[in-house]
Amino acid sequence: MTDPKGSRPKKGGEWREEDPNLAHEQMRYAHPIASRELILRHLSEANEPLTVARLAKRLGLSADSERDALAKRLGAMVRDGQAIAGPQGFATAGEGERLTGRVRGRANGDVLVMPVDGTAPLVLARADTATLMHNDTAEVLAVGVNDRGRRVARLIRRTADAPNRIGGVYRPHLGYVQPEDPGHWYTVKVPEHEAHGAREDDNVIVEITRRPQGDEPAHGRIVEVLTDVRPSDLAARFAILRHDLPQEFPPEVLHQANLFPPDVLPQDREGREDLRALPLVTIDGEDARDFDDAVYAERLRGGGWRLVVAIADVSNYVRVGTSLDAEARSRATSVYFPDRVLPMLPEHLSNHLCSLMPNVERLAFVCDMRVSKTGQPGRASFYEAVIRSHARLTYGQAWRYLENPEASTDRDLTEPVRASLRELYTVYGALKTARDARGALDFRGGEVKARIGDNGKIEGFYAVMRNDAHRLIEECMIAANVQAAVALRLAKAKSLYRVHGQPEEKRVTELQKVMNAMQIGANFSEQPTPREFRQLVERLAARPDGALLEGLVIRALAQAVYQQTNIGHFGLALDEYAHFTSPIRRYPDLLVHRALKGAVVPQSPSGYRYSASELQTLGTESSQRERRADEAARDVMSYLKCLYMQPRVGETFEATISSALEFGLFVQLKEMPVDGLIHISNIPGDYWELENGGMGLVGRRTGKRWQMGDNVQVRLSRVDLTQRQIDFELTDASGAVSQGTVRAPRTGRGGPEGRRGGRPQRAAGAGGKRRSRGGRG
Repeated sequence: MTDPKGSRPKKGGEWREEDPNLAHEQMRYAHPIASRELILRHLSEANEPLTVARLAKRLGLSADSERDALAKRLGAMVRDGQAIAGPQGFATAGEGERLTGRVRGRANGDVLVMPVDGTAPLVLARADTATLMHNDTAEVLAVGVNDRGRRVARLIRRTADAPNRIGGVYRPHLGYVQPEDPGHWYTVKVPEHEAHGAREDDNVIVEITRRPQGDEPAHGRIVEVLTDVRPSDLAARFAILRHDLPQEFPPEVLHQANLFPPDVLPQDREGREDLRALPLVTIDGEDARDFDDAVYAERLRGGGWRLVVAIADVSNYVRVGTSLDAEARSRATSVYFPDRVLPMLPEHLSNHLCSLMPNVERLAFVCDMRVSKTGQPGRASFYEAVIRSHARLTYGQAWRYLENPEASTDRDLTEPVRASLRELYTVYGALKTARDARGALDFRGGEVKARIGDNGKIEGFYAVMRNDAHRLIEECMIAANVQAAVALRLAKAKSLYRVHGQPEEKRVTELQKVMNAMQIGANFSEQPTPREFRQLVERLAARPDGALLEGLVIRALAQAVYQQTNIGHFGLALDEYAHFTSPIRRYPDLLVHRALKGAVVPQSPSGYRYSASELQTLGTESSQRERRADEAARDVMSYLKCLYMQPRVGETFEATISSALEFGLFVQLKEMPVDGLIHISNIPGDYWELENGGMGLVGRRTGKRWQMGDNVQVRLSRVDLTQRQIDFELTDASGAVSQGTVRAPRTGRGGPEGRRGGRPQRAAGAGGKRRSRGGRG
């Protein structure tokens, strides 16, 4: 008799004759079973995974005790990476690369593993997803590449479970909660008695009580019904769950934070410079709650200026090895939503003791530097101080004074504060001149914010307009960050740098193609320089679609990260750069404070010397958690945009084409910063194909052409909150007036009819790789 799934099974006892390690097994165990080597041979000979029962049959193991021992050995082999376990049984791990990563579902049905080392995602074999959940952590084996060129992985083992709470919509007639995050490729079955009073279509939070098993769905109970919740709060609640963001601080962390007295004590001043009389001021946004930097400037007799940047001394309170530090590290950054913040530190620190509020004493870590007449910072010293902010100014307040000093009647502006503001503005002029001279990039696009009414209703969206007060603070912070990096280098201290690498050649080439096709000169050398990018951005500024095209330039650049190897900052055209100025809300800044103190303030009890291995881990963690926070913030904004547009389905809008792809056109509305897709099936009048060069869609019959930058009229046809997608349809195909050339069809692709149907789940725009989901991305 033969096993249809593999080779001939062994008769009882026969395995001992072929086991090369039988003697070793007999020495270790009174009742030996097959060695790992023999088990691996059988697994590799089989045509597919083997269950414990089938492997036991092959080996001739019939007693329950033998099968139990075999199961334990297989479990140990999975733990040690020699075998992988799946729903169909066990298989050899093979020789591929082993990686650990986060499991992430996709709306198109793919289940990916996002490696913790930041390398490209892997597609998990469908057979291995039956017992997994979105946001699990798993160890996988890379086993090859699929027909789309994506790496394929097999599951070795699940190493950590996903969070057990999910946001979703209750469907009582179906008996389940539909997760609002499309990454969940399963539903959650909820018995009626576990519904917590939820009704049809209620937004809820469900707690998982049993994980999915094969064809059996996950089970759960509803723990919260989100009725009468402000839209912005609902968006934030769902984003917190989607992105696994920490929300409540553990009791021991709150307890440790609350042990600190509410005010600076006399003994806290010991060993610190006394800058309380110096008219330092904070300049922040209208809605800012934490003030972590204060500035002051004075003109020097020999030329140039003294510039003082005082930063909240968070490291004095958050010491290495404490529960406060562990929690700050796990969060890595504060997360900012339209009307709420998930802070990195408890409120007693972030909004009080470490916030440089006006007219109260606060501890600070100071960068005291000289700035030359040509805007070159130098001769910086770092020291611990006690300060008193003399005013809390908004950007608007500061700019109104700087625009017209004589007309200002602002009572917050004492004469010493006014004098400092005037010098700060002249320092800014010198620093900006130096910035322009080195070719640093300067984008004009502003941050997009939601306008939220008193009742929580979304009233619209607007781009924040920056004035010279914003830029003044930005240049002062950049100068301090540069001096922190210089001080770390001179002291030979190990730390993290904020690095921004050279853009990838492929992205630069794509950008150049787009710009040249639009008859915008874009000349890059073999090793592109910041100045070349800056010159391109300056040419775009004069165009009506310049802000739109700036987005393509930004997407062509590399992503800034934290690492201990300094490679400079491409965008700022700087050889060295570290984050020093925001330790309330960024863990790498707190780390830099400690490293600087350990190197240049040796008497400080809050200094610390990091090892290379610590920094390797911290750099990766901080970069990943920064991206997580950014994605969550974009997710909330996209949700709010979809929510705002939902009642306007059927309305028409003026828009601008922002990119063209095989499946349609992306557009941005003119009246508000909202993006969406015109699917190719919603463009009447012809069969449309991507033209040669990828700049637009061209009608096969008419030769009419829609290209990036064209103004169009669109009708809102569909809003998908779950997918964060906004769809439009073109109201008049006759509006296309230019002509183009259709690109030759790709091998294996059908005609235009074949591209009109299925909606793509992911797309790459010119210079970018992100599908627009109702926001600017």
